Amino acid sequence: MARTCDNHTITGRRFTTSPPFWTTDAKFKHLRLAQEARNTPSSISFNALLRAATTPEAQDVVCRGLLSKLPSALMLQVEDMDITRPLSNYALDSLVAIGMRDFITRELETNLQVLKLLSSGCIETLAKAIGVMSKLLSFT
Repeated sequence: MARTCDNHTITGRRFTTSPPFWTTDAKFKHLRLAQEARNTPSSISFNALLRAATTPEAQDVVCRGLLSKLPSALMLQVEDMDITRPLSNYALDSLVAIGMRDFITRELETNLQVLKLLSSGCIETLAKAIGVMSKLLSFT
């Protein structure tokens, strides 16, 4: 399985919001292009994906939706997120939770209280709870 490289293997440097001076160097072109592709706004509609999903794949769609927002809100890499790890292990505060609740309400059509989001356990459990309460689909 191919994996995109977004950091320099030798130095361990990562791109941040403002690219470092050395990204204009030709030997780092592949890293710069990978970062630009990663920063391109995604046109994925998780609402449409969830509407089209069958019950078995719906939880995966919800998980992917959560993983599309959580890492950037927590200033983490997607690779650093584990759907079985409790949300309390991440720096998930009330402001991030409110942003996530707004995403969940807008994209997944689920009314979720911030307290329920904060106390939901892991991302996997949260995805299942969202599916149960979603107006788009119910898990069995």
